[in-house]
Order: sequence, then C-alpha cells, then structure tokens
Amino acid sequence: MRYQALLAAVPLLFLSACATVTADKTRTAALKRVAIVGFTVQQPRHKGLESLFSGSSNQETWTAGIGMANPLADEMYAGLEKQLAKELKWKVIDRKTVAGNAFYKQFHDDKMTGIQSRPPTRGGTVLLAANGIVDAWPVEIADASRRKEILRKLNVDAIAVANVQIELEKGGGLKMLIGAGDYFPKDTVRFSVYDAKVEDPAWRDLAAVGEPVSEGVEHVFGFAPNISQLEKKMAGAAENSYKTLLTRYRDI
Repeated sequence: MRYQALLAAVPLLFLSACATVTADKTRTAALKRVAIVGFTVQQPRHKGLESLFSGSSNQETWTAGIGMANPLADEMYAGLEKQLAKELKWKVIDRKTVAGNAFYKQFHDDKMTGIQSRPPTRGGTVLLAANGIVDAWPVEIADASRRKEILRKLNVDAIAVANVQIELEKGGGLKMLIGAGDYFPKDTVRFSVYDAKVEDPAWRDLAAVGEPVSEGVEHVFGFAPNISQLEKKMAGAAENSYKTLLTRYRDI
C-alpha cells in the first residue's frame, strides 16, 4: 500500500518504542550558538477552528502536507527559543535572522514550495509552520553533510529541530451532559539537536509531554467560539511541553 510504504520511510526516531530521551552532555555543554532550523506544529482541526485555515475539511483521510505559515507557530517557535536560551545559556539565533540567511532561504524555498515528498498526515490535523522556517521533516531526513552545511552557513555550533503536537483534552463536568464543556490543550514536543561532530544527534527527545493547561476554553457541541483564547492556551501548553523537555534532559 502507498501509505504503508511512506510510513516505512519515516525515520526511526518517529517510530521507535525504545528509550525516548538520549543526550551526550559533553557535546551539548560545548554549544554556544544554536539555531532552530526545522519547526512544525500539528494542530487538530476542530469545530470553531475552521476560520483559521483555508480549504478546511473534516474527512479522515491521509494527506502529505506542507506546514503553512501561521502566527501561532511563530509564537511557539519564539517560546522554545527563549526557554533554550534561558535554561541552557545558549545564544539561540532568532527566527528572522535564520530566515533571512541567503543560504537558508534557498533551502526553505526548495523544501517548502512546489511538489514535495512528505509522510502522510492524518485527516483532521493541520500543519503549521513558523514564518520563513522549514518544516521539521526535511531537516530530519537530510543527510549529515547537508545538516553540517546548514550549520556552517548559519555560523552556529548546532542546529535544532522541533515538532509540537497539540491535543485538545475535553473536560467540563456537568456541562458535558448537554454537549458543552472545555478544551484543555496539551502539547507534546519531539526535539533533536545536531552538532558538527558526529551524525547522531547530540540530544534527542521523542516525546516530551507537557501538562495540560490548568484553565480550559469553553466549547458547545465541539464549537469553540473564542479562537484567540484557545490559541493562547495552545501556546501555553507548548511552554509546558518545553519545560518537560528541559526537565527530562537534566534528569538523564
């Protein structure tokens, strides 16, 4: 089957059931300048979210998509940038500087426009991208020499890749009896850091699961009327997943 063949091509990091966190702290401790060069947000498509996207569809089909630039992804990218800088004392290059680099811009255009080969994405999910930043997938499947070339052109010690998956947990107590309730966003981040020393990542976490936000956003029959508030909660859930990411790193 076509989709089964595509799934078989997904890198081991996406499918492995082995240990989900590995890090060589000797290598990560040596890093000074880091750039986040691959970033994807996987957002569920729910009633009330359709206005955020063009050509929305609720069909449960598999598609191979490219993340579309969205301010929510920009905010989540900036949040990761700030937490890595604060907690690890890295100089994390800001998004506009990365996107403005001539070599990286060409890489972005090559991978984010036209017909692309991508793994299937389940229907009901929309892919968001930070403006000017390549999806996580093309960076993860690039060979080591290509990643090293990006690293050199950006003048950094390492490049990072992140994929944030959003879930909308449901709650609301008695309201749920009449089809109402609350959405509590909960995010999981998949993260890798590559330096110039060896092909394997210096740090990889396949599933840093953050706590759901403490206060939900009301929905009625699945329709969430306050999209801006829901987006704030999604961004807050991403912050929680980044905290988990850093805690798991320290605990190794």
